[in-house]
Amino acid sequence: MSDNRGKGELWAFVAGALAGGIAALLLAPAKGEDTRRKIASTATDIYGKGGQLYHQGVDKATELFEAGKDKAGEMKHKVENAVDSLKK
Repeated sequence: MSDNRGKGELWAFVAGALAGGIAALLLAPAKGEDTRRKIASTATDIYGKGGQLYHQGVDKATELFEAGKDKAGEMKHKVENAVDSLKK
């Protein structure tokens, strides 16, 4: 359970930073074309980072799944050995 600590705060920070960045771009005195270009660039950057986070999450989930599967196999083997020893 301790592995999940701080993830909510991270997402809140990311959402706040995104909202603040967009507000700053919209309120900054610049030409409309410049502002639209900045928004498009920021959106592209965020999209790329989101993709990276997604792939990192998938990789970590796969790693945890495989580790859990290995651990379950070990436990099954131990239980089978214990049952076999009790039968003798």
